Amino acid sequence: MNVNVLSTKENKVLGRKEAVVEIEHAGKPTPVRKVMLPHVAKAIGVNPDTVVIQKIFTKTGRGASKVYVFAYASADKIPLYLKEKQERRIAKTEKKVAEEKKEEKPAEKPKADEKKEEKPAEETKA
Repeated sequence: MNVNVLSTKENKVLGRKEAVVEIEHAGKPTPVRKVMLPHVAKAIGVNPDTVVIQKIFTKTGRGASKVYVFAYASADKIPLYLKEKQERRIAKTEKKVAEEKKEEKPAEKPKADEKKEEKPAEETKA
């Protein structure tokens, strides 16, 4: 995952650094926020605990996303509503991933049963 900082701005009134970052993810779907956080924090030079990913824009067919990020001086300076919003979004994606994994596991079990049935059939032919 390649991260390019497009612009940064210091917002002294709100006590934060605002950045626009481009993340390249060619051939893969848009990365989830939990995966993006450490990469974005490293690119703008701050602690991952102080970063809030505000928005993610991905154009169809393009292997890059534009990400709007807020970086605060410390974790306790982040407004409560932004913390909760980010936690909800991360929890939602984790829940979706867990459900997809549960759906994949039952689908694999019947395939194994089919293979077991095929082996005795081949032995009778030979």
